[in-house]
Amino acid sequence: EKKGNEIMNDDDNDDPFACFGGDDDDESEEEESEGEEQNMNEMEQKRRLLMENANLKNSKQQDDNNDQKNEEDAVKHDASMDNNSPLPPSLDPWPSRPTLYRGPMAAIELVSSTVTTTTSAKPLSCKIVGGERGCIATQDIPAGTLLLIEEPIFTWPIEQIGKPLDLTSVYGIVMNENAQSIVLDLESLHPTKVQVDYAFSRTNNNDDDDEIIQIQIIDMIKMLQQDEGEKELLANILSTATKKKITNSNQTPLTSTDIYRILLTLRYNGFTSGIYLNFAMFNHDDSPNCIKYSPPPPPQLSTTNKEEKEFLYSEVRTTQFVKRGANLTLHYLEPREVSHCTKRRHLWDQHRFDIGDGKNSRKGSDVDVDAMYDLELVNGIFPPSSSFNKKDDDVDRPTLQVENTLSELEDLRQELQNRFNVFTPKDYDSNNEETVKVISQSWEYAKALELSADELCHTTIEKLSNPNHILVARCLRLHLEACDLLIQRTKTKMTSTATAKTSEFSLTESQQINVMCKFLSSAQTILQLQQRYLGNDHPDIARSHHDISQSIQYLLSKSPKQLLKLKFSGMATATNARTKTATFEQWSKEEYQCRKEYERISALYPRKDVEQIVKEAKEKKLG
Repeated sequence: EKKGNEIMNDDDNDDPFACFGGDDDDESEEEESEGEEQNMNEMEQKRRLLMENANLKNSKQQDDNNDQKNEEDAVKHDASMDNNSPLPPSLDPWPSRPTLYRGPMAAIELVSSTVTTTTSAKPLSCKIVGGERGCIATQDIPAGTLLLIEEPIFTWPIEQIGKPLDLTSVYGIVMNENAQSIVLDLESLHPTKVQVDYAFSRTNNNDDDDEIIQIQIIDMIKMLQQDEGEKELLANILSTATKKKITNSNQTPLTSTDIYRILLTLRYNGFTSGIYLNFAMFNHDDSPNCIKYSPPPPPQLSTTNKEEKEFLYSEVRTTQFVKRGANLTLHYLEPREVSHCTKRRHLWDQHRFDIGDGKNSRKGSDVDVDAMYDLELVNGIFPPSSSFNKKDDDVDRPTLQVENTLSELEDLRQELQNRFNVFTPKDYDSNNEETVKVISQSWEYAKALELSADELCHTTIEKLSNPNHILVARCLRLHLEACDLLIQRTKTKMTSTATAKTSEFSLTESQQINVMCKFLSSAQTILQLQQRYLGNDHPDIARSHHDISQSIQYLLSKSPKQLLKLKFSGMATATNARTKTATFEQWSKEEYQCRKEYERISALYPRKDVEQIVKEAKEKKLG
């Protein structure tokens, strides 16, 4: 989930494995070994247990290859500790705000090697993002481990959705029925009230951390205060706070500096779905080992149903093996696949920390340096970048052109998806000229989108001279979603009464086969790229395995001849050396292996267990 100041519509899915098409896999004709059957039975049993039990047993489900991978991953965690080393003291800034669930993790103070912390009134140095705080693993934990389930203390006002963050959200806080407790809770998020008060009360500028305080606090608050159009809203906020007797923790009334501190806190710590206290403690990493889910609120949340509103929640899980004592991190950007220049600029503009200019910035991290470095090469070099000098954009222009095109096509895909979601089967046979016109136009745009996305994949590889560039993966994902848009619309229309009018807005069987062949090719390619920067246990890897399995199943049943003509780049071996094609048996084996990988990874992220934990927490809270 995105962490940033532009509040977008929350379109995360309940199911982290929501994939293209229905999950109607046929039973494989190949017999499983006794060991495979036993493993699958164990996983099914674990899906019925609470996550506390599942977390302890997930590691036992890994096969020999995964065990070897875990050992390799463990070596990368330079900051991790052996099982005999004491862990740093844990933090709990919000004891009155218990989480719904907390797994084997702890929030701690991260001590910089160049800064000595003190116990005086002066705050900790901000040289490490988040005021020198972060989260670590308290034990060795496997992929899929549930770390945290938490309710937001504040969700964005409707007026703020889709717009850059401004005082509208702060006004929403003071108007909230829990305004006083929210204001007090925000004092402990970065930048804390103590840090801000210290920053604006300094009498000298000789301290080592003055530059960081100036950049991350003073300059940012002054920048926010420059918006002349918000003076009236600021006055309304202060007036409302006074009337409702909303104060700081020291009982002083809120000042304009406090209001902009709150706004800056929202900017630094907000997620798409709202403000979470403990989630905000997770720091950013280019190659994170955790992922945050945010289930979309049900439709009834637009009402005044307090019981439902109180049980919005989000969860964080690990996506790879994490060594005891290692940092637990998230990726702040959505989409994740952006050029280094764009990523560096956004993290600076949004959070005021700099990830550096390239390979050197990754030293000492958990990232496979060479693999990530290769994913960002353009014409064989790592493009120069800057956190603030926009002239450097000219050097990185090829990636920016691709990103701009991607953004436009992604917006079009979302708009088409929204349109098609509104249409019903009856609409396709409607005699209303306006309805037919909109459907026809949307259908033509959808077909053009698939062709454009496919062309963009090839153009990007040529323009960047790197078939493994991180942006290629994003282009491939767009193409897969464009193909799925056509396929799913065809399936929807085929459920209605087939008429001449309906057939105008659907793919013929021949067209479906052609689209599915292209879909399979993109799915195979994106899987190979994803495994380089996501590992083997990430939910997106499960999705790609499922895409491959579903498309092979379709082609095996509808047009095996077309399938046998395709280039093979799967897990099976012994392809035709000259044409790189595979046999019917090899494609069948590929489908089976991808389906089993999808099932294996899916079992690492069980939904029923989370639902059970939330249900029990809900019952306990309601008494």
